[in-house]
Amino acid sequence: MARLRRALSRANNLLVSFYLASTSTLLTLFFIRYTWVLRVLKESSLCSLLNYLFTSLPILFLLFFPDV
Repeated sequence: MARLRRALSRANNLLVSFYLASTSTLLTLFFIRYTWVLRVLKESSLCSLLNYLFTSLPILFLLFFPDV
């Protein structure tokens, strides 16, 4: 019983560390995307803004909906 409890504890620790690592990675990607959006918005060209939106929509979709 003690071995099972230790194995479950290790598995739980592994899951928690994986969750924290993936969350921090997603937050980092979000902030990189956010600063890039601000940089593009500072440009006055509507063409560059539209080009950015259409090229980064799949990346943004995967960023906000990773389970799909």
